[in-house]
Amino acid sequence: MAGLYLREIRRVQRHGPYFLGGYCMGGTIAFELAQQLRAKGEQVALLALFDTMNWSKVPLPSFWGRGYYSGQRFVFHAANFFRLDFEGKTKFFSEKLKALRNRVPVWRGMLLARLTDHSRAAKSRSEVLGQIWQANDRACLTYVPKSYPGAVTDFRPVRQYRMYNKPDVKWAQLAQDGEEIVIMPVYPAGMLVEPFVEHLAAALRKSMDQAIRRCGTC
Repeated sequence: MAGLYLREIRRVQRHGPYFLGGYCMGGTIAFELAQQLRAKGEQVALLALFDTMNWSKVPLPSFWGRGYYSGQRFVFHAANFFRLDFEGKTKFFSEKLKALRNRVPVWRGMLLARLTDHSRAAKSRSEVLGQIWQANDRACLTYVPKSYPGAVTDFRPVRQYRMYNKPDVKWAQLAQDGEEIVIMPVYPAGMLVEPFVEHLAAALRKSMDQAIRRCGTC
C-alpha cells in the first residue's frame, strides 16, 4: 500500500520536501511511506501520525480485555459528546451516525463470511468490504516498523485506551531525530470528527508552518 501511495504522490510531486500524515492505519502507511522516501534520498519535512500506534507491539486482548476495551470506548464517546454545547453535540452525533452507516455493511460482510461457503465465486459487496477490513487489520498487526532516520510528530488524544499506554507502542524508540507529542483536547475516536477536528487542523497547521521554516533554513 505504501508503494502504491509512493508512486501516485511522485506523479504529482517528483521530489521533496514531503509532508505526510495519516490517522490510525493511515498513519502506519504514512510511516512506511516516509521510510521508502528517505531510502531514496528524499526529504520528509513532516511525518504526522494521528492516534497511530506501533500495532505490532499491541497485545491482542483477552475476552475480558475486549470487554474492558468496549467499556472504555463507550466512556470516551460519552466524554466527547458531553463536553460540547448543543450545536457541537448535533455535529458530533451527525458525524458518528455517518460513520456507523458506513460500517454496518462491513460488519454485515464479516458476519456473512463466517456463515457462508467461502468457495462461492460470487461475493456480495458487504462480504468484499468485510474481507478488506480484515486484511487491513492483519496488515497493521504484522507490519513491524524499523528505526526511522527522522522525526515523528505524534498527535494524541488527551487520554488513551489502557492497552495503548505502553512506551513500546509509541514512536520515541523508533524516531532517530525525536518524537514531538501534540496532545489534542479530545478523547479517542473524536480527533477527526466535527467540531473537534478544528483543534487538529490548527495544531497541524502550526506543525506544518514550523516544518516549512526548518526547510527554509536547511
